[in-house]
Amino acid sequence: ALRAEELRLRAQVATLEQENHRLELEVQEYSERYLELHRLGESQQKELESVAQLKQKIADLESGQTFLNDEHYQKLLQELDVMRKQNKELKDSNDELTLELETLRQQLNSSSGSRSSAHGKRHRRSGSWVSDYSRQGGLKRRGSEASSSEESDDDIPIAGKIRKRAGFSVSAGSEGLWHELTLAHSAHSIPCVADAYQLTLDADELGE
Repeated sequence: ALRAEELRLRAQVATLEQENHRLELEVQEYSERYLELHRLGESQQKELESVAQLKQKIADLESGQTFLNDEHYQKLLQELDVMRKQNKELKDSNDELTLELETLRQQLNSSSGSRSSAHGKRHRRSGSWVSDYSRQGGLKRRGSEASSSEESDDDIPIAGKIRKRAGFSVSAGSEGLWHELTLAHSAHSIPCVADAYQLTLDADELGE
């Protein structure tokens, strides 16, 4: 009976030893897993820390980018204001130049109109003088011989003025001949005087 009990106990010890060995293997396996999980935990912790750092950097970058965007936006607004002011100044300058140009055009038109009016008045004055003189001459020719002689006497100063304006040089010896020719051709002196006067006016206009 003792031997049988000894065999049973030895078999039980062997079983316990096997169980112990199995448990040791499991402990070792779990220890290795624990170490692996610990290393993985540390790695993940580092990753979390790096992620936190990245988030902080991203937040800083976003804040800086926002600041840069605000600064750039303000700079763009300032440039836009400057361009608006320059555009307004250019528009005002353009308006001033347009006004000055219009004023110069009006002055030029006024000056041209004044010259044309003066030219027309000069011709009208010459025409009225000739017509008045012709009417006076016609009335005198219908009068007596005395009136004809007075007409001839009146023609002499005018003819002298015309000769002076026309540039005729009459000597003292031929002055009497001029007087006689004027008296003899009193009927034809008026058109000649008018033509000579018109020539002098044309010469004055060319000289101007």
